[in-house]
Amino acid sequence: MKTILVVDDSEDVRELVGEVLRGEGYAIREACQGEEAFEVLAAMKLPPSLILLDLMMPVMSGRSFLERLEQGRGADTPPVVVLSASLGSDALKGASRVVGKPVSPDALRRLVYEVCGPA
Repeated sequence: MKTILVVDDSEDVRELVGEVLRGEGYAIREACQGEEAFEVLAAMKLPPSLILLDLMMPVMSGRSFLERLEQGRGADTPPVVVLSASLGSDALKGASRVVGKPVSPDALRRLVYEVCGPA
């Protein structure tokens, strides 16, 4: 089973994304901001297959998370897909894809399948 880390300060978004992707067979881990996401990653035995990342979050933004992830990037660093209502030209640096919010459940399913394959 593949694991996806959902990093978003909105509990509603985390719940919706988790519900949709659990229904497809993926395991879901959650974090409400970038610093917590690094704590979750450090606690995981295996890296997730994918990180879904919001950009606008308190404490550590998605952009700061991407910068820090890039500094430590290794062979086991998972792909990152940015899901954000606030997209700028720098949103792509370090991300595999950038998708505007809101994203429909069907589009989310297709996106995750395209990036990391079936659960």
